[in-house]
Amino acid sequence: MLCGFCEGTGRCPGCATHIDGLAKVKMEIEAGYLTLAESTIQVHLQKVNEREAKERTFDKAVAVGGLALAGAALFSGLGLVAGALGGGLVSENKNAKPIQHLQVRRADLFFCLGLVYTLQQRHSEAKQAWIKALTMCDTHQPTIKVLKELG
Repeated sequence: MLCGFCEGTGRCPGCATHIDGLAKVKMEIEAGYLTLAESTIQVHLQKVNEREAKERTFDKAVAVGGLALAGAALFSGLGLVAGALGGGLVSENKNAKPIQHLQVRRADLFFCLGLVYTLQQRHSEAKQAWIKALTMCDTHQPTIKVLKELG
């Protein structure tokens, strides 16, 4: 579930932004700015959603364009249209699944949100955030550890 661009090294812009966001949240929590940390997490969740939309749009364009070219090469005229339609169907089917590395980013953010809620004495919301983190990534170790400790 590592990033497909940088393999989780943090060298791509998306991962670098995510790492910077988590560092900012950590500093805000340590400074006691819990409302600001909560707001920062919400902003970064929105950025993940925007990133996912961009990746889906790009994937669809590649699938449509690639199959349209293949269709045109095999059957001129009608093959271009059939290939473009086929590319659209392939990309829609592919996009039914969440983009895994973005799900891990969401899990990180929901984990942090749970920590913020705990510090704000909002324990039921914290537990909901951690459960949501596990629905994003069922192997998210920090969340698993916290939920095991809570019992």
